[in-house]
Amino acid sequence: MVDNSQAGVRASGSLLAAEKARVRKEFARRLHAAMMAKGWRQRDLVTKTGLTRDNISNYARGTKLPSEDKLLILLKALGLKREDLLPGSDEFAMQRRKVDTQPAVVRIDLDESDSSVCHLHIIKTVPTKIGLKIMEILNSEAAD
Repeated sequence: MVDNSQAGVRASGSLLAAEKARVRKEFARRLHAAMMAKGWRQRDLVTKTGLTRDNISNYARGTKLPSEDKLLILLKALGLKREDLLPGSDEFAMQRRKVDTQPAVVRIDLDESDSSVCHLHIIKTVPTKIGLKIMEILNSEAAD
């Protein structure tokens, strides 16, 4: 029998990394558009928010996303709502409401050769971000 568990770990990890990179790039694009609409440069945003030049530069280049508190500062300074800057925040809320009503199908099979492990089968429609987060948790547990 071939063990594909590591291939699955790598594939789900690369999907998660790709999704995070996509969100960072889209956030950067939206931030740039909001700054241009106000006629601001990065240094203007630094002055208006009190955030560091490095923070603003990282957000504008799409290398990092702001923490929740820094996001709120950016939103206030730019006069925007969360969904104006953060990709998928409105879509995520709609998907979550839609799928929360669907029951999960769960099956646990005990491993006959090793009683310390089991095979967990879950069928549930969830937003992609939640599915990727679950894979991240499972993969981090497997590494421990």
